[in-house]
Amino acid sequence: MLKMRIKFKTQSITLIYYMVFIVTALGMLYKYAPLGILRRGYIACRLLLLTLLCIHWIMNFAKNTKLYKDNLILIVFVCYELIISKIRGLLIFPDAYIDILTWPLLYLCFKNFMRRYKLPKRIGKTTRMMMIMIFLLSIPLIIKHRLGDGNVGGVVFYVYYCITFLPMVLYTVEDSKTKNRMFLITILLLMLSTKRSGTVVAVIGYVIYLFNDVRVRENIRNKGRKYLRYIFVMILAVFMLYAMDRVFSFAIFERLRALSSDQGSGREYIWAYILNAFHQADTNIRYFGHGFQAVYYRLKPFGVDRLAHNSYLEFLYDYGYIGLSIFIMFLIGMVRKAISAFKNRDYKTPIMLYTLLICVVFGYTSYLFEESAIMVPIAIFWGCFDGEQYKSKNNLIAELFIEASS
Repeated sequence: MLKMRIKFKTQSITLIYYMVFIVTALGMLYKYAPLGILRRGYIACRLLLLTLLCIHWIMNFAKNTKLYKDNLILIVFVCYELIISKIRGLLIFPDAYIDILTWPLLYLCFKNFMRRYKLPKRIGKTTRMMMIMIFLLSIPLIIKHRLGDGNVGGVVFYVYYCITFLPMVLYTVEDSKTKNRMFLITILLLMLSTKRSGTVVAVIGYVIYLFNDVRVRENIRNKGRKYLRYIFVMILAVFMLYAMDRVFSFAIFERLRALSSDQGSGREYIWAYILNAFHQADTNIRYFGHGFQAVYYRLKPFGVDRLAHNSYLEFLYDYGYIGLSIFIMFLIGMVRKAISAFKNRDYKTPIMLYTLLICVVFGYTSYLFEESAIMVPIAIFWGCFDGEQYKSKNNLIAELFIEASS
C-alpha cells in the first residue's frame, strides 16, 4: 500500500512537471507565431496544469492539514489577491486564475512532495531536454526580435526562460561540464537578444554561482587555484565578447552603456506615471489595491495596455500597501532560508543565491511575480529547496535524539 502511494505521488508530480514542459514550449511557439490555434492550445494546457495542481494540493492538504508559517503567508497572499480582484471586478477568467494561482501552487506542491520523497530521476532527464528545447526555441525569437518583427519586446521576453530554468538544471544535473555549457549558452543567447537586464543576470549570476560553488564544494587547498582560474577565464571571456560585439555589430555593450541615460527604455516614465496615479487614489484603494493587473486593464500608462515593468510596483498598485507587505514577508522568508543555507555550506546555496539575483533584477525591471510565466521554474526550485531543507532539519533532529537516547 505504501509503495503504491509513493508511486502515485511520484507519477503525479512528474506529470505536473511534464505539463510545465509543454506549456513552456507552447508559450515560446506562440510568441514566435501568434496563431489562434497555438493560443487556444496554450491557454488550454495552462488551465490543465492549474487543474492538476489544485487536485494535487487539495489531496495533500486533506491528508496533512498542518499549515507551516511560510506556506500560510503565501496562501494568505493568494487568497488576498483573489478577494481584492473579485471586489474590484478584475477576477478575469482564465488569466487571473492562471497567473495568481499557478506558480504559488507549484511551489507548495513540490515543497510538500520533497518533504517526504526524493525528486524522480525522470525530472532530471526532462530538465536537460527542456533546457535544450528552450535554447533552440530562443534562436528564432531572437532573430525575429532583431529584425524588428511583431511586438519587439514581447517577442524576445520568453528568452528569459533560459535564465529562470537554469536553477533546475543546476539542481538536477550532476555533471559540472554540462552545467557550465548551459550557463555559457545562456549568456551568449541573452547577449544576442540585446536584453540588458537578462545579460546582467546571466553574467553576474554565473560569477555568483561559480565562486559560491567553490566555497561549498572545494577543499581549502584547491580554493585559491580555482578562484584564480575563474578570474582569468572571465577576463578572457569579456575581451572575446567585446571583440565579437565589434566585429558582428551586435550593439550589446552600446546598449549596456546607454542604461544610465535612456531611463531603462522609458521604464522610469512608466513608474512615475503609476506612482502618481497610486498616490492620487483614495485611501481605501491605496491600502487594499485596485485588483489583478489593474495597471494593464484599467490604468493603461500613456494610453498603452502594459504592465508596470516592475513587479513590486505592480503589486503596490494592484494590491496596495497590505498586499505588497504580505508578499514581501514571503520573500524575506526565502532570503532568510538562503542565508541559513549559506552559513551551513549547503550545496544548493549557489543556486538559491542565483534565484534571488533574478528576483532582484527581473522583479525591479520586468514582469516576474505578477505572471505565472518565467517565474514558474523558480517556484519549482524554491519548492524543492524548501522541502529538502525541512527534510534535512528533521533528519538532523532525529539523529540528535538517537544520540541523546543511546
